[in-house]
Amino acid sequence: MKKRFSILTAFLLILLTVTPAFAAMQEFQAAVMRWSGNYNADGSPGLTRATTGITFTVLATGSNASETIYYNKKWTAMPLTDRWVTASTFASTTYCGGQVYFWTDPTDATNDRYVDLIVTDTVGGFTTFVKNFDKYTHTIVIDERPNIEHHGIVPFKADSTSAKSTGVYFPVYTRIKNVVLEIINASAGTSAGTTGLNVGNASTSTGYINQENLGTTGFIKTSLASTGAFMQTGGVIYQSGYIATAITSIYYTAGTTEGIDGASTTNPSGYIHYWFTRMR
Repeated sequence: MKKRFSILTAFLLILLTVTPAFAAMQEFQAAVMRWSGNYNADGSPGLTRATTGITFTVLATGSNASETIYYNKKWTAMPLTDRWVTASTFASTTYCGGQVYFWTDPTDATNDRYVDLIVTDTVGGFTTFVKNFDKYTHTIVIDERPNIEHHGIVPFKADSTSAKSTGVYFPVYTRIKNVVLEIINASAGTSAGTTGLNVGNASTSTGYINQENLGTTGFIKTSLASTGAFMQTGGVIYQSGYIATAITSIYYTAGTTEGIDGASTTNPSGYIHYWFTRMR
């Protein structure tokens, strides 16, 4: 009897020791809905489910730090590109299944419950920020109304001098008012400021931003010198912004030494912010 009691005690001790490691792991899932401004007959918003074209990132609430996320109960890491779940991963039945889906152990101070989300529709660049997203929230709505100015967000990581596509594109008759960089991880090398990040609408274009400095964190104060050709002419920045007359994608290219920074273990990275209006 004593031997049995010892075995049972040892088993209980193992459970008490191991279980808390995963006690706060939460499963999150939510459908993403597009709203273009129309209403149903009963007055409710006419929402359309988006199962493709969506990217999202998961942040610790109130922070720029990314949460570690998984796509199953085996704690297999979710594949990410530049901190984001890509549109192909979102649509994949293996990973997200056409919805915002992931497992994580939230690092917030409120019962390990909340995370923050940035969700972007690559078809048009529309973005929504979800503060304090939890496992009880199952619907995310992206406002995609025309004739209203919107703010969009997409990440970048300056780890290559080859042009990289963000996957975001603007349809014809989109007015891009402004494009601004937010640096989360700055360049630590001596080349900071001598070259930078070009942001444009084609693989070799610097149409929106021309060689911004990646040497310090925070939002970059744009100037005429760093404003790309599509946003200004003859030394004057367009007040009306740039109007897309063809489908316009967002690309970025790191400068010759800025993106290959031997003095830094983390390449410069952050977010490209853009303000735009779908004109029709």
